[in-house]
Amino acid sequence: MSPSATLKTSNNDLINHITSLNLSVVPSPPSTMTSTIADTFCTGHYITVSCPHFNRQPAASPLSVRVPNGATLRSSHTATLDLPGFSPAACQAYIFPGLASHPLISIGQLCDDGCTATFSATRLDIYRDTTLLLTGARAPATGLWHLDLTPAKTAHALIPDSSLADRIAFVHASHFSPALSTWCTAIDAGRLPTFPDITSKQGRKYPPLSMATIKGHLDQQRANLRSTKPSSVPPVALPNPLHESQLDFCPAPATPPAGRTHHVFAAHQRVTGQIYTDQPGRFLTPSSTGHTDMLVLYDYDSNAIHVELMKSKSGAEILAAYQRAHSLFTQRGLQPQLQRLDNEASPALESFMTANQVDFQLAPPNLHRRNAAERAIHTFKNHFIAGLCSTTPDFPLHLWDRLIPHALLSLNLLRGSRINPTLSAHAQLHGAFDYNRTPLAPPGTRILVHEKPAVRETWAPHAVEGWYLGPALHHYRCHRVWITETRAERVANTLAWFPSRIPMPTASSTDRALATARDLVRALQNPSPASPFAPLDATQHQALLHLADLFASVAAPASPTAAPTPAPPVPAPPPAQVRFAVHIVTAEHAPALPRVPILAPPAPRVLSRTRNPGRRRRKARKQPPTPTLVPAHPHNTRTRPFLVPASANAVVDPATGASLEYRHLRTARVC
Repeated sequence: MSPSATLKTSNNDLINHITSLNLSVVPSPPSTMTSTIADTFCTGHYITVSCPHFNRQPAASPLSVRVPNGATLRSSHTATLDLPGFSPAACQAYIFPGLASHPLISIGQLCDDGCTATFSATRLDIYRDTTLLLTGARAPATGLWHLDLTPAKTAHALIPDSSLADRIAFVHASHFSPALSTWCTAIDAGRLPTFPDITSKQGRKYPPLSMATIKGHLDQQRANLRSTKPSSVPPVALPNPLHESQLDFCPAPATPPAGRTHHVFAAHQRVTGQIYTDQPGRFLTPSSTGHTDMLVLYDYDSNAIHVELMKSKSGAEILAAYQRAHSLFTQRGLQPQLQRLDNEASPALESFMTANQVDFQLAPPNLHRRNAAERAIHTFKNHFIAGLCSTTPDFPLHLWDRLIPHALLSLNLLRGSRINPTLSAHAQLHGAFDYNRTPLAPPGTRILVHEKPAVRETWAPHAVEGWYLGPALHHYRCHRVWITETRAERVANTLAWFPSRIPMPTASSTDRALATARDLVRALQNPSPASPFAPLDATQHQALLHLADLFASVAAPASPTAAPTPAPPVPAPPPAQVRFAVHIVTAEHAPALPRVPILAPPAPRVLSRTRNPGRRRRKARKQPPTPTLVPAHPHNTRTRPFLVPASANAVVDPATGASLEYRHLRTARVC
């Protein structure tokens, strides 16, 4: 259990907190700062002109607020904050032109709308049920929680506004086709904030039916599902139960009511520095760079899974891979302190861990449950197999190691950090990921890469064939691609996509115009004037709102109109029919017709299948020979198929053992 510290405040502390805001009536030019201060003591939202808002109206009855220095501020207008997900009553705000500090956002007004505010040592999150609506960070200098009211805007030109199902399938495949439940959980947790406007509700309504997801994540059916085993008999109550006074009974205390309090506490999460490593089996085929094996590292604190490639499982390769992983986590502030690995560890690896003050423990032989990297290997293999199955069928498999960075990025974006549950494992390790800066696409997609005029010949094609490998993380809106002709990797920013399994999201000219109109409406409804210029007056603001209403009516989707009812078909006139008079002749008046003699049909002539003499000879040999009827004589026995008695076996003389001929067997005739 991680230790926690509790910090309690009182009403005097809250008054001092209000005093520390430095409220004054000194006029100041409007600022473009959209950061506000979350305040649990204010009864309403007190903002400035530069705070994003719309529907600004002059205050009929100005609100007077007394500040700690004794001065009094009066509100000039009422406005509505641009807070998606909140009711109009929760967005009602008062504008104070003389407010020199940051705008104040009332946490009580948001909680009265059915929301829940969660304060931690570094963050502030406001939920409605399980949906994250607002998030903020704590300023280390002042110790106050700040909320940014500027909603994140997505790039409509990057992925056009097209069919929602196609867009969901495309973004899902760009994450290596994860399980739908894992993907929706990451969306609800706010780990994919900069991706196109996709919610978990839309993902469950239009689930991407991907065979790659099933091929990578299908497991054995769980036991005891729909079991036919009868349930156990419920216990029978005792006829005379004992009274509570006769038992050693200690009732549980009642749960305190979940009312609003002013208690503030900061939770402390201890960083353990535990890492786990292991090596899975050899991959199916060596890569073009010679890699055949991998070292999987699992960091417990950040919940991140990292993979280092190896060309063999020798001690030197394992040591080099571990040194690269150790250097990466040390640079990111997650220096390993306790290393748990399998029972096979080289002396060089143990010496390196000892020299870097890393305590290590070896798992018992044939006992894998002690090493958490075994589960990390299972998770990574499922994720990577699903991504490989989503590639184009003729994608060269020797490029599998070049897909590892994309696989790790998409996997760690779906995993939450233990140090800060509101961050993903990738954000905890490498920082926040911006989809608008680094777009993603399904791995292994066939593409055409644009050739710049400076490197191509005069009459050469303007594009060459290649394969998409992943994003170029250190370039702005660029991709890592593999060129088939040169057999080399390249970074490119202009591609033409030819997916085979997932349709590419497309947009018509109407879709693009509607997306532009929506962006213009949002810009007009949320003006942000620069600080050197004076704020817009009421007339200009009303004109901009009228223009926004015009564009909003144009950008709104047209209601489907009922199709006109087709007119009933007019029956065509029947075609003219010609009827002939049939004269029926009875048998009595029928003339005698000559009879045609019936001749027997000629016998069919059967031709042999072939006239090859060699085939006829082979066929004749298979038939039994026909005996020849010739008179029997002791000579010329070769022409007879059967031997005659004259050519029987010779008779042996019993006395001498000599073979006797026919002349010896002839005896003298006795008269």
